[in-house]
Amino acid sequence: MQRVCAPMFRRVQFTCVTTRFFSSVRLQNAHPLCKREVMPLSSNLSCHQYATQSNQGILQHLRNIFGLGKLPKSMLKIGGYKLYESIDQVDYEIFFKKLNMDDTFHSWFVVRSLHVWMLMARLMNEGEEGRLIRNAVVAAMWDDVDAKSKQLGETVSSVRRNQIQTLVDEFQANLFSYDEGLMSSDIVLAGAIWRNIFCRGEFDPRHLEVLVDYVRENIATLDKISLEELHKSKLNWIPIQFLHNCSLYIWFSKGIFHCVDILQTETQQCNMTYRFLQLD
Repeated sequence: MQRVCAPMFRRVQFTCVTTRFFSSVRLQNAHPLCKREVMPLSSNLSCHQYATQSNQGILQHLRNIFGLGKLPKSMLKIGGYKLYESIDQVDYEIFFKKLNMDDTFHSWFVVRSLHVWMLMARLMNEGEEGRLIRNAVVAAMWDDVDAKSKQLGETVSSVRRNQIQTLVDEFQANLFSYDEGLMSSDIVLAGAIWRNIFCRGEFDPRHLEVLVDYVRENIATLDKISLEELHKSKLNWIPIQFLHNCSLYIWFSKGIFHCVDILQTETQQCNMTYRFLQLD
């Protein structure tokens, strides 16, 4: 099956690392929690279905190339930047305080990039216009990263560029693991979140369960929103819900990551040195 982000990024090998500079800088500002009604999970999301052949005529294809499609390229780019700004609704205090993530620039980045990936997964189902908006969302993210990195303090330009390139490589690698989790089971998605959000570190299994539900519910919500509404940035992110009933039971034992889906009575044991890429 075609990966949602494969046409845009090359496959890279990457070990989850946090640069000493980024991990030592703490964020001071967080955005307020936006309370919204929780949408039910969808077991059959249309954004999981990827077209292998284009169904548009050659005339329409030429119109898109020259920016004469349904919407001008400039408008699509503006829509992508506005869509990226919708991530400002996310309450980082939830991630830093309740999910026990370090309050650092790198933590801000991995949370931000998780939401960018969810937007990318939805937009890849919308043909050429979706691709252009997706590219604008990603461009907006790197503009934001560049601007915020300059506010962290004076650093040699070459060092800062190298640190941002590390984040680029990390983002590219994370996309493929998120794609795999999205198109398969909650167990695989939990593994991707553990690698990318918690960086293979210590964590509370309940927090991993919460983030799996958070991703699934927001993907389901995005699937119900039309491209026109997305272009107009009519998007409200579902806030994190701390549930008492968990369907995933996750634990570590003798270097092995264990994950049991209680609802499906399915058990999967993943050797960290094999299943979870390159663990040092």
